[in-house]
Formats: sequence, C-alpha cells, structure tokens
Amino acid sequence: MAKRILSILVLIVFVFTALLPLTSILVKADSVQQLQDKINQSNKNKQDIQKDIKDKNKQKNDLLAQIEEYDVQINALNSQIQDMNGKIAVDDAQIAVIQGELDIATEKAAKQYETFKERLRVMYECGSSNYIDILLESKSLSDFLNKYEIVKQIAEYDNNMFEKLEQTRKEIEDKKTDLEKIKAIKVEKVNALNASKSELDAIVNQKGAMVSEVNKSIAQLEAQYKKEEQAEAALRAQILQLQNAGKAYAGGTMLWPCPSTRYITSPYGSRYHPVLKYNRFHAGIDIGAGMGADVIAANAGVVIKAEYSSSYGNYVVIDHGGGITTLYAHGSSILVSRGQSVYAGQSILKVGSTGISTGPHLHFEVLVNGSAKNPLDYVK
Repeated sequence: MAKRILSILVLIVFVFTALLPLTSILVKADSVQQLQDKINQSNKNKQDIQKDIKDKNKQKNDLLAQIEEYDVQINALNSQIQDMNGKIAVDDAQIAVIQGELDIATEKAAKQYETFKERLRVMYECGSSNYIDILLESKSLSDFLNKYEIVKQIAEYDNNMFEKLEQTRKEIEDKKTDLEKIKAIKVEKVNALNASKSELDAIVNQKGAMVSEVNKSIAQLEAQYKKEEQAEAALRAQILQLQNAGKAYAGGTMLWPCPSTRYITSPYGSRYHPVLKYNRFHAGIDIGAGMGADVIAANAGVVIKAEYSSSYGNYVVIDHGGGITTLYAHGSSILVSRGQSVYAGQSILKVGSTGISTGPHLHFEVLVNGSAKNPLDYVK
C-alpha cells in the first residue's frame, strides 16, 4: 500500500514537472499577446493624435494666413491714414495763413469803416452847408467844378474803399470756410479709416488668441504623443525581453543593413526631429537610400514583428537571441512575415518613406534587452 502511494506521488510530481514548462510557455504567450495588443492600441492612439496634430496645424496655418491678409489691409490703412493726416496738416497750415490774412483784412475794413463813420459824424454835426459853402466860395466856374469834383471823389473814395475792403474780407472768409469744409471731409475720412483699422486690429487680436489656443492644443497633443511613445517603448522592451529569454545570440558581427549605400543622413543620439519639430532622442541611424532599395537582415534570427506603425511605417524586428534585436523601419513593402526564420543578408524589406518620414530612407536600430544602442558599435 505504501509503495502504491509512493508511486502515485512520484507520478504526480513527474506530471507537474512536465507540465510546468508548458504552463510557463502559455503564460508567456498570453503575456506577449497582451503586450502586443497594447502596442497595437498605442499605435492606433498615436495615429489619432497625429491626425489631431495635423488638423490643428492646418487650423493654425489658416489662422496665420488670415492674420497675414489682415496685416496687409492694416498696413494699407495706416498708409492712407498717414497720407490723409499729412494733407490735413497742409490744410491746417493754409488755414492758419488765411486766418492771418483774414485778421489783417478785417482790421483794415474795420479802420476804414471807423473813418467812414467819423466823416459821416462830422458831416452830420457840421451840416452839409460846409460842403455848399466850400463850393460857393469858388472864384470861378472851373474852381467850382474842381471843388465839386474833389468833394465828390472824397465821398466816393470813402464808399468805394470800404466796399473794396469788405469784399476782400468776405472773399478771404469764404476761402477759409471752403478750406475748412475740405479739411472736415478729410478728418471724417481719417476717422472712418481709423474705425476700419480698429475693427481689423480687433479681428487680428481675436485670431492671435485663437492661434495661442491652437498652440496650446498642439503642445498638449505632442505631450500626449510622447507619452504614447514612452509607453510603447516600455511595452516593446517587455515583449523583447520575453521573446529573447533563453535564446543564445546568433554570433558574429552584424552586416550593414542597406548594401546599396552607406550614407548616414541622421546619426544615433539626440537630434531636432525634422517632422515633429522638437528635440528628441534618435534611437537608431537613418540611411539615405533610393526608393525600393533592398534592406537585408543584419544577422540570422527570427522575425518577431513585420507590420505597420504610425511612426515607423512598414517595419520589421528580428530576434537574434541573447536579448539582441534589430529593427528596420519606413519600408515601402515588407518581404517577410512574423515567426519566419531569416539568415544574415536575406532581403526583408524595401526602402520607402512610410510613417513619420521626410523621404526615402532606412531607419535601423539595435536593441539589447529592449534598450537602444548605437548601431555603429555592432555592424561592419
């Protein structure tokens, strides 16, 4: 009986020991799939954010274009206002000169009027007999006619001089009135121009405030995008650690991944991103190459990713064992599939410009346990 119980216990231990690796594999598989699902969701989130950023940038550019148009109109109004103010200043100067002439003419007319009134007063006080006596004292007809002509000329002179001065004064006054009317029209036009300019200034200020709000939204979206990238990098590190566990490195120095060229357009390390427009860490090297050029596996291994990402575009990740993986991105087409074994030098991708890219090139990364390393330390 004891032997039988011992045999059963040994069998249970054997079965449990045999199933343990399988259980570990299943758990690992589930963990990898869950992480992969999270990465896929992160990619979708990044695509949505990129679309929102693109829409916001378009909205911002539209607003800036409108502001530029309004600025042109405001500058034109400023020129008109400046020109009109210059003309008003000329009118003011002319009005000042005319006012001086009017003051002089008014003073002369007033003096002549006072002289005329004084003569009338004297004639009234002395009576008209004075003039008659003067004429009667004439010694001859010619003397009479001369004196009569003199008296007549004095009276006519007084009257004509006053009328002439009054007419001159009236002409100057009319000229001043006309000029003031012209100036008033110009002032009214300047006021209208200033009102239009104020309206445009208000619109520009409103558009400027809208641009500020859009910039805030873009900054928030970019921060959100960075968080998604960081989360994806963390997930990627986890999945690579799971998939590399227990495998030995394929060995040897890695091959250059793009045989047609060795031109590096962007090195490994911190750089100003040409598309996102901010400083960020560049996890690999960019190799400038022609569209459709061959991309080869840097070493033998197993393809663990062959898919599309919003940032990488078409990309491939190869597990070389020992915690070492390589990543090839922005391809125009993928030539391998997930789970496929590849040999060093095998074509796996065609150069393209998919994802976040400014032109045809290969983005190449070397990762050790999920951490990016300088690829130039690993390739020939």
